[in-house]
Amino acid sequence: MGWKFVRASPAPILWGLVMDYRGFRDDAPPRSVQREPASPRASLILDIGSGWRVTTPATEQGERLGAFAVGIHDRPALVEAAGPALCVQVDLSPFGARRLFGVPMHELVDRAVSIEHVLGRTGAELTERLAEMQDWPGRFACIDAELERRLDGAPVVSPEVEWAWRQLVNTSGALPIGALIDELGWSRKRLVARFRDGIGLAPKTAARLLRFEALRARLQAGHASISWARLATECGFFDQAQ
Repeated sequence: MGWKFVRASPAPILWGLVMDYRGFRDDAPPRSVQREPASPRASLILDIGSGWRVTTPATEQGERLGAFAVGIHDRPALVEAAGPALCVQVDLSPFGARRLFGVPMHELVDRAVSIEHVLGRTGAELTERLAEMQDWPGRFACIDAELERRLDGAPVVSPEVEWAWRQLVNTSGALPIGALIDELGWSRKRLVARFRDGIGLAPKTAARLLRFEALRARLQAGHASISWARLATECGFFDQAQ
């Protein structure tokens, strides 16, 4: 039996679009359901093992999937290995997923879809190539090459939406949405529509998700000794008009 976890960064040309590569192998995974928290990232699960049973907020019961993609999700999902696990998880920024997947991101919010839905036949071919490789560096390089190829000629996300998303990320969701509207000179309706296409969620919901991510990060960093009231205040979880 074997267990392995490895992490790698994407090729420089993919920085900002692809956040992280995580390779995982477990020949005897526990037969238990893992609760995946809400996340401001999209992910591509390149499975070359036994597959997964996934229950997302958008589905009432679990679905058996091999390689699959998930969009940004503002509620937890449930994941269970169907058997021995071997996969690479590719974490993407929302606009990175928008470019590489080529579908409006609101179609993937709180959902998991087969890899063919976002990469077509190329997705199956990619997982077949990964299965033939025996080392993690080779798998990561193979993914780099495929994503670079897809990036060539991929539609560009609205620069205004990308800018607005980065402002929210840089402030951990604390920037009032009204400030984005004022800076862009857009109506609230226009900003919401563009965000749903490029990010998946409306700006206010996206900002709340980023605040939740900041709160989780502080707890994981050992800030549990700080009172919940103080953490909630510092991470923006109080009544506010945005």
